Amino acid sequence: MKTTSFDLLFLPSEDNRLVGRSIANVFVKSYSGNRYDGRGDGKMFVSQECASYREFSAEIDRLQVELELLRISARFQFQQECERLNQEDTRERTAVGSNPCGRW
Repeated sequence: MKTTSFDLLFLPSEDNRLVGRSIANVFVKSYSGNRYDGRGDGKMFVSQECASYREFSAEIDRLQVELELLRISARFQFQQECERLNQEDTRERTAVGSNPCGRW
């Protein structure tokens, strides 16, 4: 069973809610909480329950892979945004005051 704990929110610059450049954020997609008879009260858990160090280490590896996949997805989306902006008029990009095509 594959569990995803995080996800990527990418808002391109043409989104009406934004002024300026694109924004990317990682957010908690799924979690579990309120386990252990109140001892975990108020905590958000993004890992499975681990009864050994080996299981815990595997969960950390899984979370790292998940974050790396989000990094790849964000890079692709920023590159797509950059290509779109490069096709637009240079004056419009300069007026915004930011260059999303700068350093990654």
